Amino acid sequence: MFQCGISTFTGTRPVGAMQGPRPYAPSLRWGIFQSTGDLCRTCTDAGRSVALRRALCVSRLQASTTSRFQEHCMSLAEQASQATQSTSHPTLRALSGAPGRSQLPRGATALLVIDFQNEYFSGRLPIPRGPQVLEQARRLLQWADAGQVAVFHIQHIAPEGAPVFAVNGSTVQFHPGLQPRAGDTVVQKRSVSAFVGTDLADQLRARGITTVVICGLMTHACVAGAARDAAPLGFEVVVASDAVATRAITRSNGESVDADSLHRAALAEIEDVFGDVLSTDGILELALR
Repeated sequence: MFQCGISTFTGTRPVGAMQGPRPYAPSLRWGIFQSTGDLCRTCTDAGRSVALRRALCVSRLQASTTSRFQEHCMSLAEQASQATQSTSHPTLRALSGAPGRSQLPRGATALLVIDFQNEYFSGRLPIPRGPQVLEQARRLLQWADAGQVAVFHIQHIAPEGAPVFAVNGSTVQFHPGLQPRAGDTVVQKRSVSAFVGTDLADQLRARGITTVVICGLMTHACVAGAARDAAPLGFEVVVASDAVATRAITRSNGESVDADSLHRAALAEIEDVFGDVLSTDGILELALR
């Protein structure tokens, strides 16, 4: 008689015993073993079979659990997307009843061309979309000429020896492709806003200007600064979204903000509180009346 951890075996099969192996345990109960080695190998094979079945069950369970988890995540993502699409976040101007813009006042509109200077093209503050934005600004200049819209070029200057926009330096000069022309007005500023420390507001009022169309560099700085100050001074503001641009910045904490995100955030701020944001095409389509 041989002893095994699963059952007790004898060397002969009892009379009347079932013929053939039982399911999942062939020969373990009634098998005839020639030696202890045969018996141990049979036990080992059976153990492996059980282990394989257990591993298969675990694998199937894990796959099923992963599948259900993925389906749950997809469902949550779809719900979040639907919630975002169905949720409206109107601007403060829209909530206050500001009408949509369909026209500009003829003879009372000015184009502010802000800081198209070499510093943003060949200097220390290159704007990735500078050339494209400059071309849109040139289109606005042509529109201004055709519609008798006053043009004001804003030039930022800094003290001699400053790291950027240093007075009398080469990068403080206007870009060759967008020079002031005869009849245009040039206003020099030393602050972010074209209205701070200058007589720009007085010049606009003296010419009967009530609306300013803004293009220039950079969206989050001097463009937003001009829009932010023009509105409380009583001017209506329109910013050309594709005729303004900015650059990426790295904050003191090491966080980087890409140019597009900064640009879009600045435009959202302007549209929320200070004025209209339209593409250059959209501005050119507005009637001058």
